Amino acid sequence: MAKVKNDDCNFIDDLMTRYSVFEHAQSEEMPSSGLELDVFEADVTALYNWITEFGSRAS
Repeated sequence: MAKVKNDDCNFIDDLMTRYSVFEHAQSEEMPSSGLELDVFEADVTALYNWITEFGSRAS
C-alpha cells in the first residue's frame, strides 16, 4: 500500500468509469456509445506505462 498514490487511484477510477459501461447494463436514458480506436489505444498505452512505472517503484 505504501506504493499507491492518490494519482494511481484517480487513474484506475477513470479507466473503470470509462470502460464499465461495456460490462454493466445501462439505462435507456443514457445509452452507451461506441469507443474510438485511438482513445482505446491511448488508454491501453497509458495503462501499460502505469503498470511499468508502478512495478518499478521502491516499496
